[in-house]
Amino acid sequence: MTRRFVYGLICCMLALLYVTCSDDPEGPAAPGDTTAPPDVMDLFATVEGDTAIVLTWTAPSEGGSAGRASAYDVRYSASTINLQNWDGAVPVQGEPSPKAPGEQERFYVPGVAPDTSYYFRLKTIDEAANASGLSNPALADVAPPAAITDLTVTQQTTRSVTLWWTEPWDNGFTARAGSYEIRYAAQAITEHNWDSATVAPDPPIPGPPGNHATYTLSGLEPDTLVYVGVRSLDDAGNRSGLSNVLPAATAAGGWLDFGPEFPNGAVWSLLGANGTLVAGGTFTQAGVVPANRIAAWNGQTWQAIGEGFSGGSGGTVVRGLTFYGTQLVAVGTFGSSGTTVTEAIARWDGSSWQPVGTGIYGLLIAAAAQGSNLYAGGIFFEAGGQDIEVCARWDGSRWYSMRFHYPALGVAAMTFYNGDLVVGGSFTYAAATLANHIAGWDGSNWYAFDGGFTAGDPITNCLALTTYNG
Repeated sequence: MTRRFVYGLICCMLALLYVTCSDDPEGPAAPGDTTAPPDVMDLFATVEGDTAIVLTWTAPSEGGSAGRASAYDVRYSASTINLQNWDGAVPVQGEPSPKAPGEQERFYVPGVAPDTSYYFRLKTIDEAANASGLSNPALADVAPPAAITDLTVTQQTTRSVTLWWTEPWDNGFTARAGSYEIRYAAQAITEHNWDSATVAPDPPIPGPPGNHATYTLSGLEPDTLVYVGVRSLDDAGNRSGLSNVLPAATAAGGWLDFGPEFPNGAVWSLLGANGTLVAGGTFTQAGVVPANRIAAWNGQTWQAIGEGFSGGSGGTVVRGLTFYGTQLVAVGTFGSSGTTVTEAIARWDGSSWQPVGTGIYGLLIAAAAQGSNLYAGGIFFEAGGQDIEVCARWDGSRWYSMRFHYPALGVAAMTFYNGDLVVGGSFTYAAATLANHIAGWDGSNWYAFDGGFTAGDPITNCLALTTYNG
């Protein structure tokens, strides 16, 4: 064997060994990969059931190429994760193998505790062990806000109680709750009957933890005991435990408040029926509701009644109210309701104000009804196109005179006593009968009431009448 042959054989063996040991079938390896995969920026955590946490994100590409990444490093902590505390965060076991770039990753996180919130972030790693930066943070919120423990009553009126409590925290001692749920009931509230208690409207918006919240529970009856409880909820829908349940009583008796704002003008007349109070006067707004001279209070809010009234000589005023059958009747100084002419008297048909005949020309102050008869009194000279003074009767189709005959001294009040109509006012005579400011009508004639009233200062007048125990 020649020396040249041996040398050639050795060269061939070395070349074969080099090719066999290389992992690149196309030749020698490329220079080292130093490009990290891109950061994941759509990490999102959701809670399923009591303890299951699901993470989702979009699979990134391998650094420096369009290939898929090699691995994920997912970690969690009870507080926000950043570069400084990343090494101390808890690594999650069983991360999925990366999918092709652009595909959706979905990962069920095992081993989490109930009623605990976790912060998650991840890194993506390629085959050369290059790691991406931190992903966006994702919070899995399964911890409810803290329960309120110092619910207190600070003020009581005949219709309301004012509550006070310390704002609770959520997810540690910094995050505020998302909302409050306040309920009340006639019996003590527990976890078992919470859902059947009445929901209080418009609870306050939670403020920073440690601040104090107040809420006025209104619309209650006087001298009434209710039990009140509060829960706080976070933005993930987690609900706190029940607060301390508080017995709260409204004040007894006294005058009742008609809402946060009164009508913006004078109230001349009031009429109540079926839990509703109707007010008439000079106002154009009742509470925050536009209402032209007439409005209804339902125990909670003011409501307008149709378009109300306008026009009228000397100013628009609703001075008297009564029911004629089931229809509300208003009298005063007004000329119309919207586009409908309603001279001094109108009836509400359930949807709009309608005239009563052709109306009454003058000043109407009082009205009363009995059976098919509607009575109107004031200072006037004409009713239904006829010469009728001071008092008039409507039978459902036309107006009739009641022969009062003293128009300069009018009627200001009406009621019924022992079946007869009784009127009061500034008059001294009713027809030819000396009556001194109060007179009765038996259906045919006027009569006096025991001499009437005298010695007023500066004048004598009977402005209101009602019956008491009779």
